[in-house]
Amino acid sequence: MTGRAPRTLIVVENESVPHDRRVLLEARTLVEAGWDVTVLCPRKPDDAPRRERIDGMDVVRFGLREADDGVVDFVVEYGLALLKIGWHALRLRLRGRLDVVHLSNPPDVLVAVGAPLRWAGAALIFDHHDLAPEVWIGRDGTEGGLVHRALLLAERLSMRFADVVVSTNESYRGLAMSRGGRAPEDVFVVRNGPEPSEFGPVDPELAPPATHPHLLGYIGTMGPQDGVDHLIRALAHIVHERGRTDVGAVLVGDGSELDALRTLVADLDLADRVTFTGRVEHAEVARHLARVDVCVSPDPYSPLNDRSTMIKTLEYLALAKPIVAFDLTETRVSAADCALYATPDDVAELGDLALELIDDPERAAKIGAAGRSRLEDELGWDRSAPRLLAAYERALEVRSPGLFRRRG
Repeated sequence: MTGRAPRTLIVVENESVPHDRRVLLEARTLVEAGWDVTVLCPRKPDDAPRRERIDGMDVVRFGLREADDGVVDFVVEYGLALLKIGWHALRLRLRGRLDVVHLSNPPDVLVAVGAPLRWAGAALIFDHHDLAPEVWIGRDGTEGGLVHRALLLAERLSMRFADVVVSTNESYRGLAMSRGGRAPEDVFVVRNGPEPSEFGPVDPELAPPATHPHLLGYIGTMGPQDGVDHLIRALAHIVHERGRTDVGAVLVGDGSELDALRTLVADLDLADRVTFTGRVEHAEVARHLARVDVCVSPDPYSPLNDRSTMIKTLEYLALAKPIVAFDLTETRVSAADCALYATPDDVAELGDLALELIDDPERAAKIGAAGRSRLEDELGWDRSAPRLLAAYERALEVRSPGLFRRRG
């Protein structure tokens, strides 16, 4: 690499940059460390530029046919995506050597794109964002069935094929060593977390007008596994069982369950109490939640959710908001004493804990301030960035062309 900047290609299939904040922060960190960075991602929304320069990185976007539901749909989506990603990666490689190829799952079959580039001399990093086998089970898939076993195989091959595995938390790191057979020195924890200097509390006077004296808040995707329906049912408990007509909710984000959630809100007679903002730019999230009293992480228990770090929980800490959540392993690792924890899936308890904080604003403020300090001192992106650079250094150190990395 003498005389030129090292080059990396970061590939992500299920979200666009800059909307994928983790990938954006990873790419920024590498640019600041002197890397030549290209991010290859889907074109979302459809009118987004096909090529764009953002914060010193090149962002190349490809058209994506997203699956609606079912195995066949996902096979078609991933098959077409692999062809497009492979074509763009080949064109980039023909323009010059790639030192690292950084694959962000899902899907784990992105390893098919990394293989020829690894044979051409690039180090391969597998960035383990999601547990694809557990996602499948959470969508009413069968554990031990053909699809589940195929997903476990794809995950294992991705981890074995990579020079380095990057995990979002210690639970995922443990799986990389047990299920993926990786040595501890080749697995790096790079946690999700906002950049403290860029994301934090804003003046409530800048927020949209409050619809109710007290508000619950939510940030993030609204998919089958995210439990937003649990938050809505907790609000129904607060309003209809506890008689608190002074409480509403602001839900920021979108997803495949949005229409069903709107229907649930109407069925539970909460239409005048719940505001759906839809997807908003990251810079606007803090403003929309500025008047919120309590933020909610309503993820229900599942093997996936129990092991996963929820970005929204870290963002609540950054916003200095007190949190109520179901008691999941990695949610407790993230929030520690800066949240109140309900028994998993007990929506009444979740609602009652939110009321405790609403009715004790001094305690809520202390918890929120402690959360912001926790984010700044331990969990912000500035703490994760050195670990990402260490993972890249290790990948360059151990890279070796071939089917699997040489052991020892």
